[in-house]
Amino acid sequence: MTKLNKEPMTRNIGVRQLLIGAVCVLLALLYVIPCIGESAELQSATMKESPIVSVLPRSQTVQKGETFTVDIHVDPKDCGVSGGELDLSFDPGIATVKDIVPGGLLGEDTLEGVRVIDNDAGEILYALGRQGETQSPTAPKVFATITFVADDTVDGSFLLDIKESSFCDEQFEDIPQVITNNARVCVAGDEVIRDLPTQVVRGTSFDVAITFSAPQDGFNAIGLSDMTTADCFSMRVRPDSCEPKADYGKATENHTEYIWLGPYDADTSFTALYQVNVADDASLGLYSFDGWLEYYIGADGPYTAGIGGDLQVVVKATAEPQLGVIPPKLDHDFGSVAFGQKESWDFDIKNNGLGVLEWSIEDDQPWIEVNPAKGETTIETDTITLTIDTIGLAGVNAGTITVTSNGGTEKASIGVQVESDTILEPAEIPGEFAMNIVPNMPLTTDDLFCRVTEGKGQAETGYMLQWYKNGIVQSDMVKTVVLANNTNTGDVWKCVALPSNGSADDAYAEDEVIVFAFVSVLDEEIPTRMNAIVEADTEVYFTGTGIVTGSVGITKYRQKPVVPNVALPIAPGKEPLKFIDVQVGGFSKGTADVTVHYTDDEISGFVEESLDLFYWEGEDWLPVPNVRINADENNVSGELAVSLFSGLPLAVGGEPLADVGEEDTSDANWMLIVAVVAGALVVIYLVARATRRNRGKNQVTE
Repeated sequence: MTKLNKEPMTRNIGVRQLLIGAVCVLLALLYVIPCIGESAELQSATMKESPIVSVLPRSQTVQKGETFTVDIHVDPKDCGVSGGELDLSFDPGIATVKDIVPGGLLGEDTLEGVRVIDNDAGEILYALGRQGETQSPTAPKVFATITFVADDTVDGSFLLDIKESSFCDEQFEDIPQVITNNARVCVAGDEVIRDLPTQVVRGTSFDVAITFSAPQDGFNAIGLSDMTTADCFSMRVRPDSCEPKADYGKATENHTEYIWLGPYDADTSFTALYQVNVADDASLGLYSFDGWLEYYIGADGPYTAGIGGDLQVVVKATAEPQLGVIPPKLDHDFGSVAFGQKESWDFDIKNNGLGVLEWSIEDDQPWIEVNPAKGETTIETDTITLTIDTIGLAGVNAGTITVTSNGGTEKASIGVQVESDTILEPAEIPGEFAMNIVPNMPLTTDDLFCRVTEGKGQAETGYMLQWYKNGIVQSDMVKTVVLANNTNTGDVWKCVALPSNGSADDAYAEDEVIVFAFVSVLDEEIPTRMNAIVEADTEVYFTGTGIVTGSVGITKYRQKPVVPNVALPIAPGKEPLKFIDVQVGGFSKGTADVTVHYTDDEISGFVEESLDLFYWEGEDWLPVPNVRINADENNVSGELAVSLFSGLPLAVGGEPLADVGEEDTSDANWMLIVAVVAGALVVIYLVARATRRNRGKNQVTE
């Protein structure tokens, strides 16, 4: 063990004074010219409040071999600080200095005048000066940070003692009467054992036991000093309960002491017992106890041994689990949020009682999401993230979350005002951006929302949204939403963002969806038959996909697809009978066998044997392989790779009856001509006969 009291190192004060003087002369030269014109008032400054120099933290406990730091903090009060010097002593038998660096007190570009680290004598001499103008008063900050390394074989405590400190003000005058606050560091020893509960209830008492052994023969006195506690605790010593019984015990505020008169042999075991009372109004949370041992070997000492780190205890409200939340009221209003945006807010759940708090969270709105939604809490604090999604919202919206637990229930209201304007401001839409319509596979029951996504750059103007239905602009639809009652199966909707100033130089984006008649969502399953005969005259059989997660949408177009460069007829000599769309999302492996059904009325104008399936590949209609016609069942089928179904139109086409050859109708035409001529001859004959009869009657009369 190492003695606490060390003789200060022998040093040459004259050399130190010369070094510090040199720094001050240099600083004065840097500012002598600006100072010449200053008024005489600067030379007769009034008395100012004394600065305070503190070693922080004021106390700490570290482990053997641990690297730790302390800050030299300066509160200048009313003074400006242009430079300073520090003389600090420590116990080199317990810890050594690894490094010292400037803090922020004197600015970023600090002049280092003196830097002496003496790990043999246990002393640091450090001087710094400011480069640049000194503001008065200077803000409180760290003058220097010192890094220590605790010895890995020796435990004990030592004082970080400010032997001397001096500072000069904005006029390079010495600042008088600097107040100093020292600090103590305790290096934990292995022989000290702590025993106390991790959780206690306010208004109750608990015991703290400290067990240690005599390091060698002649151990004849010991004190457990500065056993510090928070203000909400009061401590009592119990000499009769110690082992062996203590000869003396005392507790005064946060200071406790036990003494055993010896001598005792090495390895004699000692237990110091303390009773701690927790105030009825103690604040809930984590508290620490700290201290160190001081002992004597014969007449030598005192020696020190660290208690081995903080003794921590959590104060609880009750002996049962009790729900606590931070902030105390969880009601939260997100205020005004732009349509299509997501916003998040965090709150905490803690256990104010003993035991395990089991909790879960539920919400009553689809636009509210909490993560995590359930958990368990003992002494830790769990952070919950609540996220709102404004897609589908407009105006004022309100919801509720409920936190349920075995220690109580908390309810909170969640609100948001969603803005959905025609003109989207530049701050809301980047200059280079993309957009998409959600949902991407809508049904007729879904509203359509145009969401602008993030991008690079920044436009100089806002943007206006415009909707198109089946290629026709909807002049009255310039909002971010199209309500479901405006959509029909097979409709193709496109949303375009145009610069509101009409400039073609600004960004432009668009997206397009088709309203599906049938959508199937797959969750880790093998897709087989998708039956959309009723909804879209179509069924699809999948093979070779494996287990997938995704979706399949099927619909029938109300008119020809609105796809650029779609050419009709779909193939030489063939006209379309109907158009459908199959879209697969989330998987691309395997084959799809597509069967399209038709009615007798639909086929009445076509040669049924000529029917075929075609798919649009971006520039042309291509035939679907392995097409089969089932005239009895009125359907036509073909196979395509699943990877092609990213939203491509399919068409059923065939030869119109009007295109059958002339030899099939020539006989009928001739028969019609003969009939017309014969009819004409009959009419002529009858007219001539009637004329002759009239002439005969006229002659008899005369």
